[in-house]
Amino acid sequence: MNLKTMAEEANKALHRSESPADGLSNKAIKALVKEQAALGTLLHKQSKEIAALRHDVQQSRHRGGGFPWGLVLLAGGAYAAYRLSPAVREQIDGLLGRLDPGAEGNLHRAGDAAKDAVHDVAQGRNPGGALKQAGGELHRAAEKATEAQRHPADELKDDVLRQVKRSDA
Repeated sequence: MNLKTMAEEANKALHRSESPADGLSNKAIKALVKEQAALGTLLHKQSKEIAALRHDVQQSRHRGGGFPWGLVLLAGGAYAAYRLSPAVREQIDGLLGRLDPGAEGNLHRAGDAAKDAVHDVAQGRNPGGALKQAGGELHRAAEKATEAQRHPADELKDDVLRQVKRSDA
């Protein structure tokens, strides 16, 4: 039964309430009609809220779906290995020492964002924002690291091209 049908039924019941029937008083019938109308309004509001929730769920599915719990577990395991294993810590610190200082800063900020994400999960909040920030910092660190590796290769290529041009001339 839709809202329009319910409203029509409520109006019919209100008009019938003009004459007492089946031993119910006019007041009792009018009270029942008012309750039915209030219930219809409440059902209408709830149906709108449900439609909005369905829309939100569909939008979240289109944006890539649920929460990346696997990524959270992987990051947590990596962090635990770093904190608990001196050998892992030494290897990571050695790798960080060879990185561009800018990339190292990005990695530190990514680590801070990962800590924020763990804290958000512990507090029962959605860590999506912190994880997005950590991912962005990791992406920028990777870009800087690959850019630093590309420069020597580019210089070597340029030197070879210059030598080829000289030999052709």
